[in-house]
Parts: sequence; structure tokens; C-alpha cells
Amino acid sequence: MGTRFTSPLPDQLDPQQRELYEAIAGGPRAQGAQAFPLAGGDGRLNGPFGLMLLNPTLGALLQRLGSGLRFEGSLSPREREVAILTVGAQTQSQFEVWAHRRVAETVGLSSDEIDGLLIGRFVTQNAREQICHDFTRHVLAGDHVSDSEFQTAHALLGDAGLFELTTVAGYYFTLAALLRVFEVGRPAMP
Repeated sequence: MGTRFTSPLPDQLDPQQRELYEAIAGGPRAQGAQAFPLAGGDGRLNGPFGLMLLNPTLGALLQRLGSGLRFEGSLSPREREVAILTVGAQTQSQFEVWAHRRVAETVGLSSDEIDGLLIGRFVTQNAREQICHDFTRHVLAGDHVSDSEFQTAHALLGDAGLFELTTVAGYYFTLAALLRVFEVGRPAMP
């Protein structure tokens, strides 16, 4: 990755950026055990979070949506991480794969399951998790969702779950696009 963007240091933030920084670094994402660091040792936000500071108004909206999907959604943590890693793999988003591999491990996905997601060959006996992978791949491919595909996903997830899954796919696709455009990869840490 190049150097199109470097997240600002905390003392470089204007008041609106500072408010967003605090919402990210002090909000639900920062509570409890951390699967990956939100900020580096110098306080710069990692991954898409630093990019959100470029436009704090839109960044705050993205941050709230992402926080809602992670902490208030109806999909199980495993189902959500299956979808997120599917997006990360399909978009080849270094940060999303790096960060959410760590999150996936904390919610009980095995190394084999994660590896399967990352090469597009995820297979499980859990029908809801399988549809989270398959439907997300289909949505990201930009294909028309047939009535049969919709009905299968809807039967497993219902209206709210299918809406949420499609939103998760779109949200993480948006983050992957931002990371790609601004050439933001994974942080230089283990």
C-alpha cells in the first residue's frame, strides 16, 4: 500500500474531529477486550477510523452505522463475522481481513473456517452462517438476486436479518473502497 493518507495525531484534530475521535476511541468499540487496536501507540486511529476524520459529519454517520451493526444487530457474532470476512476476502481489503480475522477468532470461528472464508470456499453445517457467506458473495458480485435465492435467505434470516446482512455487506464494501482509494492497509504491528 502507498502513502496517500496518514491518520492525524490526536493533537492535530479540530473540535469536530476530536468529538468523532472520542466516539470511536471511547465508544463501544473500545470497551472490553480488544481483538485489534483502534489506534497506534501514538494515538493515530487505524484503518477506516482515521479516514472517517477526513469528513467528521459523514465519518460520524459511518461510525454509528458500523457500531450499530456490530453491537446492536440481530445477526449472531459468528454470522456477522462470516459476512465481514467474506467482504474482506472478495475486496482484498488488507485491513478488514487482518482486523476481522482477529474478531472472528474471538467469536469462535476456527482457523479452518476463517481460511475457507478467505479463499471463498466456506462450508458449514450451520445454514444461517452458510447463507451469510453465500448471499454476501452474491450481493458483492452485483448479480440480480433471484426469487429462489431471496426466498432461501429470507426463510433463514427473516426480513430484519436479511436487511441487516445486506447492510453489513454494503457497509464493509464501502469501508474496503475507502481503504483502497486512500491506500490504507493493515497497521505495522503483529
